[in-house]
Amino acid sequence: MEPSRWKRILLAVALGLSAFVGLGGWALASPVGAAPDDDYHLASIWCAWGETENVCEPGSEALVQEVPSWLVLSAHCYAANDEQSAACVPEDEGLMGTTRTNAGGGYPPVFYSVMRVFVTDNIEGSVIAMRLFNAAVFVGLTIAVLALIRPGRRGPILWASTVALVPVGVFFIASSNPSSWAVLSGLLVWVALTEYLRTDRLGPRIGLGALGALAGAMGAGARSDAASYVAFAAVIAMIMSFRRSRQWLSLCLLPLGLIAVGGYSVLTSGQTSWAVVAGAEAITAPSYGIGDQIKLLISNITQLPFLWAGNLGAWRLGWLDTPVLPSVMVVMIGVFVALLMWGLQKLGWRKTLSLALTLAALVVLPLYVLHGQHANVGLEVQPRYILPLMLIFIGLATSGFDSDNLGLNKIQAFFVFFGVGVMNAQAMHTNMQRYLTGVDEANGNLNQGYEWWWSTVPLPPLTVWFVSSAAFGLFLFGLYLLLFTKRGQRLIPGTSSAAMGPALAAAPAAEPAIAGGAAPISAPDTTAPEPAPEAATETAPEAAEEDFAKQVAP
Repeated sequence: MEPSRWKRILLAVALGLSAFVGLGGWALASPVGAAPDDDYHLASIWCAWGETENVCEPGSEALVQEVPSWLVLSAHCYAANDEQSAACVPEDEGLMGTTRTNAGGGYPPVFYSVMRVFVTDNIEGSVIAMRLFNAAVFVGLTIAVLALIRPGRRGPILWASTVALVPVGVFFIASSNPSSWAVLSGLLVWVALTEYLRTDRLGPRIGLGALGALAGAMGAGARSDAASYVAFAAVIAMIMSFRRSRQWLSLCLLPLGLIAVGGYSVLTSGQTSWAVVAGAEAITAPSYGIGDQIKLLISNITQLPFLWAGNLGAWRLGWLDTPVLPSVMVVMIGVFVALLMWGLQKLGWRKTLSLALTLAALVVLPLYVLHGQHANVGLEVQPRYILPLMLIFIGLATSGFDSDNLGLNKIQAFFVFFGVGVMNAQAMHTNMQRYLTGVDEANGNLNQGYEWWWSTVPLPPLTVWFVSSAAFGLFLFGLYLLLFTKRGQRLIPGTSSAAMGPALAAAPAAEPAIAGGAAPISAPDTTAPEPAPEAATETAPEAAEEDFAKQVAP
């Protein structure tokens, strides 16, 4: 194996480990039960394999199941009270009956069944193992998809994961909450399926199809609203890769299958059925006057950006009881909007249509649910519910460029990566402080006067925060070096137009541009093309893809 190939493998491992350690800090940044509805989700995990002695036993009434009391009471003492540390959680006193489990089929069962593997007598250790597993799966699948995508098309994953996951995304990725898999599917499914439909190479096609199907199955098996987003992502992939050919039609069987899986999950899960029914009833047979309906609709439309911004720091974390500093919101919204505006300079009909459909979904879906519940923004619909759509939206915005660095200059990229790294550290610090002492006794030093910490973690909280924040920053710095330095561009092909070689630089655009000063759409040229030299047996993009495959193949 040539030295440069070894360097690429070692680099991928180093970046993956840095990302995992960065997410691992979030796995330890909050106690058992800190994520919304964790009493429900944890009890559902413990009962996912049916009745087991001392794990999940039948209750005295229908739909009542007995689980360790810590799962039921874990968050009840500190939820909605940010001045209360997690030290108030009572000791486990055996089994306790609860109706807050998935016994009624409210959620798809796959996530709970997989997490059940990690259940032991040590509840703390079990929850930490689940969180770290989900963080590892996220990093591993993301790297696998990136490795199979051809040069210049990895930008949507790289940039969406950079500007749209702090703070809400990273909190939930490294959690025992089903939203972890929902976020993963929102980031990966549409990209993997798009490249599966585009590539002409059998190996990457099989790999991308398998990874896209796996990520889609994970999303559909975790939350039924995520299942609807999986189906939506499959539609987006077919639009972005559309071409008139029988091969394309045959390949579409996979995304069509994911659409069917997503639809089945939505229709058979109680989680979304109530929202669908309530919204339909509110429209067809409203229980309140037309004036009130219009007033509610206008109010929610004007407040809708606040819901979107909740994923970027405008809302609190946890049970919506953990504050996020205003600086996090300002910086994360700033880099998200800046990258969105930058991406709009490259538009073709596929990208324009896909962006329009995704924006429509971001508007219509929350408004529909809120209208059905007669609720204002801030109630019923949480930002994390629409985070998968936001990942698709910003990913689409950063697609269509000739290089993975999007043509940004070094100063622009530095402010993006530096800002995200600092805000991640700041959000994690605030989150840890809230549970260690409560916000009323925050002093900046996480090791001073803390009332709660994991009994199974030997490192003090300040060390965990520092190591995790540094690893996350190192990961972002590594991306910066790869995308914006000559050495990085030579090591990893496709990070810039220059590094992709003359073949791809001379390749025709995938579709006509309609904005940003690019070439306008013109009528098709009906003249016969000049025959290519016999030596040129591949189109430029295919040649570039072949060259890239040779460089990354083991």
